[in-house]
Amino acid sequence: MKNSGMEISVLIPCYEMHGTLFSLLESLQQGFAPEIQEILVCCDGCKTECRFPTGGEIPVRHLKREENRGLSYTRNELLSHCQTEGFWFLDADTMPDSSCREILQKFSGETLTAGQEATAPILTDWDFYRFHFFRQTFGEKALEEVPFCMGLCFLGTKSLLGEKRFSLELVSHGEDLDLSYRLRKQGVGICYEPDLRVCHQRKDSFRSFCRMVFLHGYWQARMMKRHKEKTWPLFSAQFRWFGISFASLIFRHKKTGLALLSPVLNGLSLGAKVWGWFRE
Repeated sequence: MKNSGMEISVLIPCYEMHGTLFSLLESLQQGFAPEIQEILVCCDGCKTECRFPTGGEIPVRHLKREENRGLSYTRNELLSHCQTEGFWFLDADTMPDSSCREILQKFSGETLTAGQEATAPILTDWDFYRFHFFRQTFGEKALEEVPFCMGLCFLGTKSLLGEKRFSLELVSHGEDLDLSYRLRKQGVGICYEPDLRVCHQRKDSFRSFCRMVFLHGYWQARMMKRHKEKTWPLFSAQFRWFGISFASLIFRHKKTGLALLSPVLNGLSLGAKVWGWFRE
């Protein structure tokens, strides 16, 4: 069934994710042709040439930038070239579930719609830890109001954004939180649809995982303080997470090694949030 009212473009920022980008484009062409009108890909200073599937019903436009300018710039470029009222941001290392089709079909554009990281390939212990304890989700129930959209998967319209765009000051981190908070101040609603689901094909090493943990905590605390959101729940939840993650790894997942490491990882996240709070 074709979307009854809202024309939607898929907007994909990409930096050195050619394998997963190809899979994502194939998936969109094979399963989402009735629901989306175009696909825009912006390769932000990629050193290797992006590959695109041949054929397909959905037109694909490639915006290539020789210099890496960061995620905020790339998202703004995609929005400026988007030819439809509706847009669907997807990270280049995601794969949408077929359940997204129903959400696209009924999307009215009255509010921004946040999606979730529902699944992920588990190849290493760090992938396991990230998926179970740092997954980008608000749970399995639809919510009429959530505080922010997560950049890896969300729906919106140009009318909801108005003149607002992603802040170039933030370059590549915290830009989704910042825009969400600014839009909420203007009365724009953000709802959550758990069926707007993607598989996050990110693969982590210990180093990349620790970097993700630090940057996630640091920028979340900074953006919450900048926009005068209550930050105490962020810190109290982190303290509770020390016990929850340790017990879950020991008794549910039987991963003693990760359980012993979890206080270090939680400490890194807490320290990043404290530093981000003081830096803002």
